[in-house]
Amino acid sequence: MDPEMNIQRNLALALRNVFYKAHPAINKVRPILGWRSGGVYKRIDENRELAELMRDQAPEFLGRHPWVLNWLQANDDFLCRLAEAVPISDGQFPALPGDKGKRFPRPWPTAADSAITAPNIQ
Repeated sequence: MDPEMNIQRNLALALRNVFYKAHPAINKVRPILGWRSGGVYKRIDENRELAELMRDQAPEFLGRHPWVLNWLQANDDFLCRLAEAVPISDGQFPALPGDKGKRFPRPWPTAADSAITAPNIQ
């Protein structure tokens, strides 16, 4: 590793340690996000799996009750932002970026019909 990168990495680690010592609540939240009920990435994946299931098996229900999908999208947005705000380095189901089939959590379901749209995440 190049010495400049090593210095930057050590500085970033030192600053992170100072932050976590100053904010002990973060240290209490991290194990919950990594391990409780499968962790935050498992919760994201299962929320998206539920949206897929409803898209495929209950499109009439979504047509009559479109706000249910809004609830799922709101949960997805909340959980994704939480995972971003408190990065998890270990957990029961870690995030796996990558191609379809290998990526975890799965992407938000695509529109097989007009009921499913991508979440409005900024």
